[in-house]
Amino acid sequence: MSPYTSLFSNPTDIIIVLVLVNVWLIFGVTTLRSRQVQRGCVTVGYCWACARALIWLCTAIAAIFIFGLIFLEWLHVKSGLWTFYELFWFFGVIAVFRLLPFYCVGILCWCLVLKARGITNRDTILSTIALLIALAIDALLYFAVEVISKSQIA
Repeated sequence: MSPYTSLFSNPTDIIIVLVLVNVWLIFGVTTLRSRQVQRGCVTVGYCWACARALIWLCTAIAAIFIFGLIFLEWLHVKSGLWTFYELFWFFGVIAVFRLLPFYCVGILCWCLVLKARGITNRDTILSTIALLIALAIDALLYFAVEVISKSQIA
């Protein structure tokens, strides 16, 4: 199923996921900001913290997708807990295909502006690149789950 179908286009669901991602981002930035002490420029520390917080979010979404791939698609485990898994999976799909690309582009542009001004460091650049890679891995995991589930149905 395409992640851009009407199932994933409900504005209420998108707003709920937007709020959850922003809460995650605020919590992550406030937690990680104290770890990145940057002399001279405060914005570099915030850019690094934003990228790291979103990398952890992408990691959590990847764990949800891998969990479903292993236990639902390959092992066919029957459980009443799959309802909760489907909720997290649904929110993960909306986040990966509807929201996180915009966050990634924003952080990438922020990092490029800092690089052009000459006030960024290697950690910030590497974290931004890792964020793009993590988002691509999440998208590939979604499509892997979809392909495997369709091949087992047929």
